[in-house]
Amino acid sequence: IKTEEDSEAVLGLADRTALTMLSKTILLLPPYEGEISNIRMVMGIIWINMKKSMLNGGELRLHGTQAVAGIRGTIVAMEELGNETRFWLLTGKVDVTS
Repeated sequence: IKTEEDSEAVLGLADRTALTMLSKTILLLPPYEGEISNIRMVMGIIWINMKKSMLNGGELRLHGTQAVAGIRGTIVAMEELGNETRFWLLTGKVDVTS
């Protein structure tokens, strides 16, 4: 999924989890593989308001070029710059590894 300059995309899931992609963002969404789902950020900024019920209690993993974050029931933002991956935690808990 790709957004161009001066555009945004909001992906709404059945459990009311929302993924907001800001302009110039590229996400790769692989097929669902059980309780853990993976999103790969190629570039840009994404905001995620994740509900605790997402994926039947599972975890969402955000993969950047420099770090991976595992999130559950939280609000988090991620920015991928190519040589740097940044995370902002607004509520909840996030486990980040390089």
